[in-house]
Amino acid sequence: MKGQVTERKQVERAQRLLAEAGQALEASLDPAARLANIAQVVVPLLADWCVVHITEAGQPIRPVAVAHADPQKLVLADAVQRRYPPDPDAPLGVAHVLRTGQPEFYPEISDELRIAIARDPEHLELTRSLGLGSVMIVPLVTRGHTLGTITLVVSAESGRHYTAADLALAEELARRAALAVDNARLYAEAQQLNAELEERVLQRTAQLQAANIELENSRTQLLRLAHHEQTAREEERTRLARELHDELGQDLTGLKMDLAWLQKHTSPGQKALVQKFKAMSELVDATIRSVRRIATQLRPGILDDLGLLAAVEWQLQEFEKRTGIRCKFISSMEELALDADGRTVLFRILQETLTNVARHAGATQVEVALDQAQDIVSLRIHDNGRGITASEAAGLESLGLLGMRERVALRAGDFHIQGTPGQGTTVVIRLPLHQGRVDTQEAP
Repeated sequence: MKGQVTERKQVERAQRLLAEAGQALEASLDPAARLANIAQVVVPLLADWCVVHITEAGQPIRPVAVAHADPQKLVLADAVQRRYPPDPDAPLGVAHVLRTGQPEFYPEISDELRIAIARDPEHLELTRSLGLGSVMIVPLVTRGHTLGTITLVVSAESGRHYTAADLALAEELARRAALAVDNARLYAEAQQLNAELEERVLQRTAQLQAANIELENSRTQLLRLAHHEQTAREEERTRLARELHDELGQDLTGLKMDLAWLQKHTSPGQKALVQKFKAMSELVDATIRSVRRIATQLRPGILDDLGLLAAVEWQLQEFEKRTGIRCKFISSMEELALDADGRTVLFRILQETLTNVARHAGATQVEVALDQAQDIVSLRIHDNGRGITASEAAGLESLGLLGMRERVALRAGDFHIQGTPGQGTTVVIRLPLHQGRVDTQEAP
């Protein structure tokens, strides 16, 4: 019966200690204050003397809290801690617990143990004066890291001795204290990071606001420059195409006529010479075809001479002949009132899209629709291929798609591309009839 009463009292003491410890840990957000509160709670419920040490990277082990049931001995205990701080290389004691993360339990402190841990005769006399009876040193461990220790001592004159149950209680107390201290540190770090982040955000916002007008001006200038570059490029392509077609084409035609004259005035008996003239004539024909092809690739004359509708039909016919992919063109208009720059933008995007279809889509059919609604012209290109993916449609690695978007942006238009797996890809471009900005909408 007596044993049951004693056990019940131990349970009640443990519950009371942990409850008071919980309240003490919640009383402050400062890690050192939380540990000082714990030292005050355990004395005298669990110890006559309590010392809490912590360790930090690159710093010596230091006491952050000392409590003693006897005020006179508190002064002595504090002096001992300052005069003889924990030895980092000691095989026993606070430093050893910090290194190993394992508690040390001494149910009874003998004089032989005092002699073994004393650093000098003065140290030995001071420890004898403190009257150490029983000692527990438990680590403060959190997230696999030992951040400190709690040393609990009962005096020899009290007649008490720590038991395994006391050690278990001390370890639970240390676990809760370590968690509370770690949380307090994390909270403090979070507060500091938040303050630094807010300061950086304010600084960055001020910088962005200061640069905003400059960026807007730069953007306008870049758009104008890009438009000028596109226009100059098309003008140069047009000039080169005409020179190739008119000048070089005429020269080659004249050369072919001269060869024909020489061949006509050459004796049939000169077979080698006749064969040479024939081969030269065939080479000139092939060169003329190459010149026409290059000139057409640079700038199809049909676009300038007959307009966008005819140029689109011609391009689709050429694409179908070259790739075998069936092409269908739908348009309810006879002609568009679109300016030359707008016609060039739509035609170049059609060319680039057809090139992508031939290279990547695996399609068997392409459908192109060209329409006008009020002052907006729309070009829709759909293939029945594999369907472009979302990452591909973003176009960050595709110079072709980037070029299309840039051309449309320069006309203040809208560019939209979407793919459906196994059902193909749809490209929709909407341009204003004249230079100006159009409201961006989700294309069909």
